[in-house]
Amino acid sequence: YEGFTNTDLLALCSMDQLNRMVRSTVDAEIDAALELLHSLANDYDVSYEDHHADNRKGYVTSMIPRLLRLAPDRPEQADRTENILGIWTGLLSDEVEIYDEETVDNQARYARAMLRHNVNGVLERFAVDSSNRNIRSSSAKVLVGIGHALNASLTMAMKDASGPHASVGRMGLVYGRD
Repeated sequence: YEGFTNTDLLALCSMDQLNRMVRSTVDAEIDAALELLHSLANDYDVSYEDHHADNRKGYVTSMIPRLLRLAPDRPEQADRTENILGIWTGLLSDEVEIYDEETVDNQARYARAMLRHNVNGVLERFAVDSSNRNIRSSSAKVLVGIGHALNASLTMAMKDASGPHASVGRMGLVYGRD
């Protein structure tokens, strides 16, 4: 998928179609969709000093339980599990230095949904017990990403609560409500 933009890739199939493919019972279809979702979740560019592009797609919280079920820690499923962990790593990455409210909100909403579905418990087990070094490392990165996403959301909300537009008596925790 290198050389193509999200627009190019999503012209071939929509996010809805990709999510339907992930819900399929055909392994080849699931794996193809996961590879494309991995590319879309990691579509950000931090290579230039003055240029930061964030075109990530895939903050679909309803897909978290399905992705979790598709991520067993078995050697024969390592590629699939690594793809799913790569999706989560990309969506929660804080490498892009310029955050906008929408990104912070998307990441926090996604991180909270992951916690509701006990993804953190599975990731903790993978990070400690997996026989695959890549799965251990990626699981730890996702756990760090969850913490960073929640912290960024809280930090932004606290700045708003104390900023010039804050109202007396308002908590200000408005980012990422779900």
